[in-house]
Amino acid sequence: MKIKFYTRTSRTLSVMLFIVLAAFVFSSCSKNEDNTPDTNSLAIAVTNAASTSTGQDVYFGSQILNTTPLLYTQTVGYVSITGNPTISFKNTGTSDVNASTTTTLLPGKFYNAYYTDDKTITVYENERTPPQSAKARVRFINLTTAIGSSVDFGIAGGNKIVTSLTYKSASAYQDVDPLNGFSLYTGGSSTVLLSIPAALSAGGIYTIYISGTSSATVGYKVIAEN
Repeated sequence: MKIKFYTRTSRTLSVMLFIVLAAFVFSSCSKNEDNTPDTNSLAIAVTNAASTSTGQDVYFGSQILNTTPLLYTQTVGYVSITGNPTISFKNTGTSDVNASTTTTLLPGKFYNAYYTDDKTITVYENERTPPQSAKARVRFINLTTAIGSSVDFGIAGGNKIVTSLTYKSASAYQDVDPLNGFSLYTGGSSTVLLSIPAALSAGGIYTIYISGTSSATVGYKVIAEN
């Protein structure tokens, strides 16, 4: 059975939760109403993309980010922070660190940190440049080792637009017609492995990632980044 997911970053937690977290939980974090960091801070979201994981607690330094377990496919939306704290994932309610990373991130930028099945965290910079008029902007991230050495993505019923995307690689952002779905292929194959009927909106910026540890559990998730 293929797993299909579609949720928006901005709806994973309510705006009120973001404001409360920023105001009361993070002594070193701030949250702007439009999610835009100032020149001294950066905005980062976190995603649990580990299909075999239980609920996770996410820490920035010693401060916990989430108030409920972060389950597989769930994302905590942008939080504005200063500096480069260590990001850690722990099984909910425990002190056991499954993965942690400290990455040099730049003020004024947007990022998303992904926790994956190999118990590592990879951080990607997110696009903020608006797409062309009447277009949507999308990139693809390969977070599964279940499909050979690389994967390709194409417009549903059309040409491939991304080829040879290896594990943990992110494609460039591309402007596409909204409401078009996509197809996933094993690298170099012409046989559709998974249909991705994502309905993107004009003006939206998105990441579509694939995850899962076997061909039977490979699924996708669409994250709206603006």
